[in-house]
Amino acid sequence: MINVDIEIISVSDLGNHPAGIFGVEVLSPAECDEIIRRFSQKDCWEDARVATSDYPVSGEIRDDYRKAMNAGIDCDSKLGRKINQRLRQTMFPVLSEAWHTPIEAVHEISVVYYNRGGHFECHTDNDDDFQYRRHTIVIYLNDVKQGGETAFPDLDLQVQPRKGWAVAFPSGYLHRALPVTRGEKYVLTCWSWGEPPIQWI
Repeated sequence: MINVDIEIISVSDLGNHPAGIFGVEVLSPAECDEIIRRFSQKDCWEDARVATSDYPVSGEIRDDYRKAMNAGIDCDSKLGRKINQRLRQTMFPVLSEAWHTPIEAVHEISVVYYNRGGHFECHTDNDDDFQYRRHTIVIYLNDVKQGGETAFPDLDLQVQPRKGWAVAFPSGYLHRALPVTRGEKYVLTCWSWGEPPIQWI
């Protein structure tokens, strides 16, 4: 069992929805290394795309806005089930208590790879065709030598990648992946669906 080390990274009031951003240890270093090893040996990577009206059917590849590679993980696969199990043990109880809404599973999982210079400019995760997304969970699979922080401009906050740890926030929060300036960055990005919570925190 992984010890749950809870950190409230930020609590702020955005409009009428005060919300917390939480950091929780989810995966062991060995589990992170195994996921990276598994995907580094697969020919499954695609250029990450920017959402358009027909995304995810096509979308746009725009290195000026988003420079990364990604691969989907089936939530019903052995790995997908394991990730959900870990989140149930660690992150979900924290979020359910704080946000007053039951969270039982994530419904989308992607592994994302950023090489040097990789980044994703300011965006939210529940625009347009993704309004069903309620919570975003980013699990860092490695420590980044320099850069690669997850930034929240409206909160004046940057979260440094920390191997095995996850940061969770409402999908409507404006955020960005800052450029990796040394080394590389692997993350799992997960989304849960559902109705809006009664209150965020």
